[in-house]
Amino acid sequence: MRWVMAGFLASTLALGGCGRVAAPPPVGIEAFQFQASRVPVGTVFHYIKSNIDGSTPERVSLYMADETTLEAFRWREPNPQFTSHVKAKMDWGRLSAMRLESKRKQRWQAPQLNAVAEYESATKTMALEFADKVRHTVKVDHVPFHFYQFDLASLNVSFRHLSDPTKPFQIGLVNPTFVEPGAALEYRGVVTIAFEKEEKRSELPCRKYLIDGPGLKNQGGAIWVDRNEGHIVDLEIKNANHPDWTSFKLKFVGKEAMTAPEWQAFMKSRSES
Repeated sequence: MRWVMAGFLASTLALGGCGRVAAPPPVGIEAFQFQASRVPVGTVFHYIKSNIDGSTPERVSLYMADETTLEAFRWREPNPQFTSHVKAKMDWGRLSAMRLESKRKQRWQAPQLNAVAEYESATKTMALEFADKVRHTVKVDHVPFHFYQFDLASLNVSFRHLSDPTKPFQIGLVNPTFVEPGAALEYRGVVTIAFEKEEKRSELPCRKYLIDGPGLKNQGGAIWVDRNEGHIVDLEIKNANHPDWTSFKLKFVGKEAMTAPEWQAFMKSRSES
């Protein structure tokens, strides 16, 4: 049943007839081949997150501090009262973020730990522990997997490691439930990502992918990935990854090189401006 949802993606099928057979089902971790030289250490990628129509904009900057440390910083202009900083540890063997630490900072105050999510490979589970020590655990049935509320940041830095960027592959999605009482974390299921065509997006040559499946409640969309450098240029998905939005758009607005001290100064300048 895992592969049934891929049928709606025309680009995942080689239609039968005249002796032709359907293409093999999409793969997971086998679709990737890690290349250390392709990890953009010291580069910040700037985005605007919003609804698909552009409403409720938020700034998101992603930074590869070293080969395995991926950070995300979020704030809302013009004068943010709160900022968010997430630090994730990538496991390139699984093409997934194995540990995520989220901190929230009120303007002019010290950052406070909000939550920690961590994957346990022996049990194939992910646990989410809040600052008050309340802990929730969920079974994760697919690798690679990505934390959806993390704006697919770990997927973003994984695209450049696809062995064949034109072949479909699958990922699992994990996310908070945002409901109380009850379980705070859920494994949402698998989605298929399938190459559709090459086209320009924001004047950049891109590969356009379609994305959908149970992990998105069958409310998917499209992802445009820079053909040369492998980062997301645009993303439009009908299913929101947080209750503050009704859909999910992530638009690339630029990149720049930063040292670790420069990255720290950049975050401080946004949270204390």
